[in-house]
Amino acid sequence: MEEKNKEKQPNKIVSGWRKFKEIWSNPRGRALILLGIYGIFIVFVVSGVRSNVKNRDRYQEQQTNQEPEVSEPTKKYSDLDNYEYDLVITRDTNVLTYQGKHADEVDLFIDPSTNQAYYLEQSVLYQVVNGVKQPVATPIQEIDITKLTPTMIQTLLDESTLDYTKQYASGIEEKQYILSLPAFMNLFYGSTISSNEIVTITTSMNGDIMEKVTIDLSGYSRYSEFGFTTFTIEFTYKNIDKVESFYID
Repeated sequence: MEEKNKEKQPNKIVSGWRKFKEIWSNPRGRALILLGIYGIFIVFVVSGVRSNVKNRDRYQEQQTNQEPEVSEPTKKYSDLDNYEYDLVITRDTNVLTYQGKHADEVDLFIDPSTNQAYYLEQSVLYQVVNGVKQPVATPIQEIDITKLTPTMIQTLLDESTLDYTKQYASGIEEKQYILSLPAFMNLFYGSTISSNEIVTITTSMNGDIMEKVTIDLSGYSRYSEFGFTTFTIEFTYKNIDKVESFYID
């Protein structure tokens, strides 16, 4: 009985193949076969697209329903608007140090050696004497330090070329940038010069917090013939977002 079944199976295959050849030899039958194959292909494509769309929608729904990760507070440098700072200006062996603070778009900085206070409001610098503001010229003649805001320094950084990066065990990341002196003069003063001198800017960041910026303007000093070899300006930032209002009428 089993032998008879085995004999019938090949016969069925041969018969089916002959039937297929007969249909295929007929143009109409061939067209129907091709149409059927095309239809099966379309079904597979549509099913795949629908599956991908469903998976995408499910993923997006999962992402939407997820709670946002809580990260440590960060502060973008150019957006700093409330902080204290130390300002150190070095001209060869002559070192000037100021202690300042910024809040509500005004600055108050003091020369500890003379206890003279300066107040900066809307790009106008004042001396503060007995609590009264008196307009005064910038105490640093070589450069207008009142323009060296985080926004301006960030603009200089954006136009600079990264020279090197150092990572310290303390977590501090130091980077040095190079900016041509003509580019610096154009950005800072809006003036056009021709010079091969450069300005270097060194930043020290702790995570996303800018802690220190040092601007080496020695090339600017040589170009302008100020008479000294070294000319640097250093800002150290601290107590970010902790300064109370100190507005002076």
